[in-house]
Amino acid sequence: WSSDPVTTLQLDRNDPSIQIVCDGRKVGFQIDPTQINVEDWIGMSFTVEIGQISTAGIKSKSNLFNLNGNPIERNVKFKKTFGNIDLNQASTSFTVTLTEVNYCLDVTSEACANEIENKIALLLALSPSDQSRIEVESATNISKGVVEARIKILPQEYNVGQGTRKLRYGEISSNGFPSDRSVDLFRKLQVAVEGEQNHGRILAVDVSSSDFGNAIIGVRDMKILPSDSDMKLLITDPETIKEEEELYMFGSMK
Repeated sequence: WSSDPVTTLQLDRNDPSIQIVCDGRKVGFQIDPTQINVEDWIGMSFTVEIGQISTAGIKSKSNLFNLNGNPIERNVKFKKTFGNIDLNQASTSFTVTLTEVNYCLDVTSEACANEIENKIALLLALSPSDQSRIEVESATNISKGVVEARIKILPQEYNVGQGTRKLRYGEISSNGFPSDRSVDLFRKLQVAVEGEQNHGRILAVDVSSSDFGNAIIGVRDMKILPSDSDMKLLITDPETIKEEEELYMFGSMK
């Protein structure tokens, strides 16, 4: 793994923040945004090389092989750049698991959505205006009183005259509190849930118990959703489409 020469960021294949998949004819990787400081990676360029990676004076014994044991004929190497998105305008979606849910017999009901939103807002100590930034996109009953829901947290806004303006990170809002980007609120929720889980383990508390904190027992599958204006900037350059098609064709060869 390599980054630009100004700032060096490294990931080892065993780090929990990078997930490498080698299945059949498919090789890929994904970086888990819940395990890194996203700000450090935005706009960074990186190079990926797949195959036999040797260094000066040391020939690697590792390589990429097909199902018949034949090594890859040549390394695949390409360079990409993480989108330079504005986190102040981005939304964040994730999946949350809740227990002690009372009003989700019908997971499509307004009462169910309100209960889920209230539980998240309570743990985050959100004001009523900030609670409106939480959207329940879908919900599923896992077992009695246990619900899994897909949540979206919208970017922060407040009224200025007749319009709205998004607060910059660290800026103080009119109520005297620091602004919170959607990704910041996710991190706050993640830390709070992990803290309560650790507290429960120390006290040997069953996480399904009604005495367990706010009854949110897990958050996962976080995604940062760029604003509409940023999405236009992230559209694949037509000049690189041909390169990606060639890489796909090469990766699909038997």
